[in-house]
Amino acid sequence: MNQPISPKEVLSSETAVVKKVERNNPLFWILVGAAMLALILLSLWAKITPYSDLDQIVTEHIQQINVRSFDLFMRFLTFLGYPLQVEVSYTVSIIFLLIIKKYKEAFFVGFTVGATILATIIKHYVGRARPAINLVHVTTMLKDKSFPSGHTTFFVAFYGFLIFLTFVLLKPSWIRNLLIIVMSIFILFIGVSRIYLGNHWLSDVVGGYILGGLWLALTIHLYRRQKLS
Repeated sequence: MNQPISPKEVLSSETAVVKKVERNNPLFWILVGAAMLALILLSLWAKITPYSDLDQIVTEHIQQINVRSFDLFMRFLTFLGYPLQVEVSYTVSIIFLLIIKKYKEAFFVGFTVGATILATIIKHYVGRARPAINLVHVTTMLKDKSFPSGHTTFFVAFYGFLIFLTFVLLKPSWIRNLLIIVMSIFILFIGVSRIYLGNHWLSDVVGGYILGGLWLALTIHLYRRQKLS
């Protein structure tokens, strides 16, 4: 009978491959640089553009969906991204990792909160207003600024890193696959949720995905370096 591969062995082989890719393949750094440039340009555009025709068209099409289960799922995802639920998610995740003695993993899960902090700073700089009720259907009037989407940024950085840890620390099983699929669905549809509920424009969501993706890449990169040191 084959011996199961330990999480340490999986991490060692996986990080070795990725380390080689990051160092020897300039495409990785080109993509990171392109994403940073895209975020900067999109932020500058959003600062002077309240919304675009495409933003409004996409919102109108998504809000035409009239399915009860879809509506409940969209509201559930957005509910998970409000401050109290975010704090609970971080607390539960970090405590669980500490209990199983994954101290570095717990630290880097906490590190992902930096994405939300950076999103708040960018919101203040850009100062873009939320979608207005005379333009689209708005379920909840929010006072803070619109660009980038904080929910989207959080979901990509937080759940994205949990997906990474799930892949690295758990041996192949249906539980690992289920966790990865569920969290991937969360990330994929949180942007749709924010548009559907009238809280963000498409461009806000795109900004959130880019920012969250960049912070996720930074988190994983630092985590790997720490593991390899």
